[in-house]
Amino acid sequence: MAYNVAIAQRVLEQLMEGHSLRQIAEDPAMPKPSAVCNWASGRDPGAVADDFPDRYLNARRVQADVRFDELIDTARSAPPDQVSVNKARLLIDTMKWSLSKQYREKYGDHSQVEHSTPPGSPFAVTSDTAAVVGALSPDALAAIKAAVWSSVQDVGSDEDVSERGIRRPRKNRQG
Repeated sequence: MAYNVAIAQRVLEQLMEGHSLRQIAEDPAMPKPSAVCNWASGRDPGAVADDFPDRYLNARRVQADVRFDELIDTARSAPPDQVSVNKARLLIDTMKWSLSKQYREKYGDHSQVEHSTPPGSPFAVTSDTAAVVGALSPDALAAIKAAVWSSVQDVGSDEDVSERGIRRPRKNRQG
């Protein structure tokens, strides 16, 4: 189907109401999902001129918020019988997964790793570290690596640490 401003607006409105592209396409007057995807990808000059790709992204964000509300409503309205609870749980888990993949920045799992070392620590990484390490010869790097691993293994524990950081019990060493 060729791009049509009025039909495109109806598609966007239905997306913002929470309908999927497949549900929208059930109406014979509406375009197939593939046509809407072509419009959204910017392959149709008319869609680009009408700013459809940006409006489509916004409609999908609104759709995600609507589906999030549906998720909460589903959880609250599940009847207490076990079959209905299991069905609601499956629906909720599916919706959560879909939202986490579709809009990771808002609904996805987030993890943040922070690492810091005290000022003056011999293991502190500065902006100059990469330049210094890059300037070392392979022999110098090998010597530093050997020194670090020998100091790690000589800490007096009952474990040896491999180069991959795997700890294993130290063998009895009798002199």
